[in-house]
Amino acid sequence: MSRMDRLLSEGLQRLFGYAARRVAYRRGSQVVYLDAVPGQTRVEASDQVEGVTVVGKVQDWIFRVEDLQALFPPREGDAVEDQGHVYLAARVGEELWRWSDPDRKYVRIHSELDRRP
Repeated sequence: MSRMDRLLSEGLQRLFGYAARRVAYRRGSQVVYLDAVPGQTRVEASDQVEGVTVVGKVQDWIFRVEDLQALFPPREGDAVEDQGHVYLAARVGEELWRWSDPDRKYVRIHSELDRRP
């Protein structure tokens, strides 16, 4: 493991110590309560015909893979329940989730606020 990889892994461990909060991760009737670090991904979409670019942000969650247990890998529509809000795992471009570290111990899942009544 390179020095940079070690620093990244140590940084994620520290981040969980300072910024993680308890959430529920749900798929159908299965639920796991685990720590997650909230984040955001900048999303940009361009219309080639009109020349308009729309910029937005998507809610992300960083989880320890081992905490997700049998619910790994993430699937579209999985729900993260946090502070009275529900976020549904959703693709950003082609990507629903990605590794957050070279050791593949942490995963970043993209989501959007569930606005259904």
